[in-house]
Amino acid sequence: KTVGTLSFGSRKKNSFSDDELELMRTVADQVSIAKQRQQIEEALIKSEGNYRNLVAFSPDAILVHDNGKPLYANDAAIKLFGAESFEHLAEHTLFSLLPSDDAIMASEVINRVMADGKIGMREGHIARLDGLMIPVEVIVSPVDFGGKRVTQGIIRNMSERKMYERQIKDAYDRLNRYVENS
Repeated sequence: KTVGTLSFGSRKKNSFSDDELELMRTVADQVSIAKQRQQIEEALIKSEGNYRNLVAFSPDAILVHDNGKPLYANDAAIKLFGAESFEHLAEHTLFSLLPSDDAIMASEVINRVMADGKIGMREGHIARLDGLMIPVEVIVSPVDFGGKRVTQGIIRNMSERKMYERQIKDAYDRLNRYVENS
């Protein structure tokens, strides 16, 4: 791929020696490598900006943590946990915001995800800072954050879905009772 041109000239010579031509090729190669690196860095910065926006404005809660210590939370996570700010949320560990059974299971999933690098998914509950328990679905993955390999959780509030599932089950049970009593 051509990324530009580089020309060499001399007022004193009509031609260049093989060594001079080799030096010019080496300089041209180095300039090309530097230009390509610059283009890659610019693309990476743009990509990171797009990712930051995607995470920041996601309707799902996204929490990045290091062994339970929150490092980043989007606005949806702050709201889901009932915190006033990230700093307020960061006063707590992730595991202190989970019922004990869920904390044990979450720890196992996180350890497995960090060990094998694969994404993990589970359902469980979180305890908001006001104590309200919320059913959630969590997708856990390893991410690089601040130069360190840590864990990212994408947390979806399942309250509404669970409510609809209960309504459907209740309607099904009522229908079965009606049929049995007919």
